[in-house]
Amino acid sequence: MRKVLIATSNQDKFHIVSQLLKCSGLSQCEFVNLKMANLESVLTETGTIEERAKCKAFEFKKELQNYDIIIGIDDGILLPRAGAINTELKKITKQIIEEKILKSGEIVKICRAYHFITRQNELSTVTIIPFSYKGNYNAVMKPNSYPLRQVLSPLSANTLLSAMSESETMGYYLTYSKENLEKIIHQL
Repeated sequence: MRKVLIATSNQDKFHIVSQLLKCSGLSQCEFVNLKMANLESVLTETGTIEERAKCKAFEFKKELQNYDIIIGIDDGILLPRAGAINTELKKITKQIIEEKILKSGEIVKICRAYHFITRQNELSTVTIIPFSYKGNYNAVMKPNSYPLRQVLSPLSANTLLSAMSESETMGYYLTYSKENLEKIIHQL
């Protein structure tokens, strides 16, 4: 069984990413995050989401002695009327939740960069998942959570992500992620 280190301490992100990877071709793997591996990142996050994902993977490249694959991930958001992906996801999430900077029905895109390192090669991809902003009802910012689940829904639904089952949510994420992830995983 291959061992995969996902370079994150965020439990929600780890759970989502490991499930997406399992469904995209890494089903026979043991997934470990930084907390599980007793590792800690000391990086200062700068640059694009692609650059940050690569830096996160390279920070733990020495762990290839213990793992078959190291994966760095980083998220950003593309807002309506924005020309580029916003890399300050925590800051913009707070503005969305607390300052209500979006209008109901506006489309936002969650962008996730992946950087894979193995002993033989390294590969990158970005997935982009579109959502509809449904408004800020009773959304709250909680540490180590994904508060946008409380205000976003899939494009063709009126149901907030927070009200959907895990399998429904994963199904939606896979619709937009699986093809890119399968192409990379096929090359590992």
